Amino acid sequence: MHGHWRVLGVLAAAGAAVVLPACDPLPPRTVFTVTTEDDGVDAVPGDGVCEMTVGAGDCSLRAAFAEANAAPRGEVVAPVGWYVLDLTPAADSDGDADIDITGDVLFTGDPFDGGTYFGDHNGLEISTRTSRAFDVAASARFEAEYLDIEVNLSWPSGIRVDGTLVLDRSLVGGGTATPGIDVRAGGTARITSSYVAGVGAPAVSNAGEVVAAYSTITGVDGVAIDGATGASTDVGATRINRYFVYKGVSYLATGSPVCTGTTPTSAGWNHVINTTCALGGTDDVETNATTWQARIPAGTFGCGGSFDIDAFGRARPDAGTGACDVGAEEVP
Repeated sequence: MHGHWRVLGVLAAAGAAVVLPACDPLPPRTVFTVTTEDDGVDAVPGDGVCEMTVGAGDCSLRAAFAEANAAPRGEVVAPVGWYVLDLTPAADSDGDADIDITGDVLFTGDPFDGGTYFGDHNGLEISTRTSRAFDVAASARFEAEYLDIEVNLSWPSGIRVDGTLVLDRSLVGGGTATPGIDVRAGGTARITSSYVAGVGAPAVSNAGEVVAAYSTITGVDGVAIDGATGASTDVGATRINRYFVYKGVSYLATGSPVCTGTTPTSAGWNHVINTTCALGGTDDVETNATTWQARIPAGTFGCGGSFDIDAFGRARPDAGTGACDVGAEEVP
């Protein structure tokens, strides 16, 4: 039952009314807006000015995160663009060329335009060339909305989490030898209304604690979820898939393991293509023979309440069926 209550906590955080004890309000976030698609380090990290060149105002994605890390509570806003993280490792402060999250940082991207995960969903994308995309330090908190990290067939990608990741309405792809989301011992990830994909490496590799609701987790030529001994992975209203690629075409790998290691705990209403995740929760489906569409009645498990829009801005539940689809997307 612990999975049920963990996922209910995610539902509450997503918008349900919660009564909390009185406390001092958090300070407002200091906002840094990206102005260039070029990659480069901040000229003077922590001076409150995001720019790669002093006086030029050329605020890169990497520089914006450097300033946001230094603020008590920072926010990075990125407009439509293709942001390629292509520094050589030697040019980065810690020698690995990813973007380090060391503070309390919120990322706000451009809302997806109602496309699909495999289609043209919006005009903002983060692509990597030499390392994974983000590394969340043990003491850090990274909240992201409309974050789009490209699945990378040639380079590392994805997010490594030693601290806390809160992901909503986002698309996160892994890369060669790097999971989409890699939660290490002591790390936590909360994933809602999001797609997470892996290529070769697991889509989600978990040695800490992961909670996913109304999300889609897909392994391509690899498993969807790999759980280390002692890891806690709780899933609800989530699609968990595995594909293989043959001559450039993707096929469902219904006969291959979808989950390995410590299997997830179900909060119900999940859809998996086979029984290797060993869920068995309320209305879980563990065969591809049954549809994942129009499965969750309105008012059940946050359908139409805490979860009233999907990853691409479509209303939940569907007006025609009165029910929600399992996963990140409410397919028309």
